[in-house]
Amino acid sequence: MDPSSDQYGRPQVVAKYSTQQNGEDTNSTGICPAALGTKDQQPATYSPKTGLFYVPTNHVCMDYEPYKVSYTAGQPYVGAT
Repeated sequence: MDPSSDQYGRPQVVAKYSTQQNGEDTNSTGICPAALGTKDQQPATYSPKTGLFYVPTNHVCMDYEPYKVSYTAGQPYVGAT
């Protein structure tokens, strides 16, 4: 990709993984990275010895199926199950 492009460094949007395009109750599989994210909790570091920047990462994908969640009085409500 051309560094002078206005799309340089931006994430790719893939229509087949879009919940807005596929609609409610459609299971989208193989979404990477998962909601967990790619950056792990441990800090990143730079090594002057190797000249490399080390970043601990997660390689986790997920399936996603949107659906309506209804509120039930007296029950915890987080908008998900």
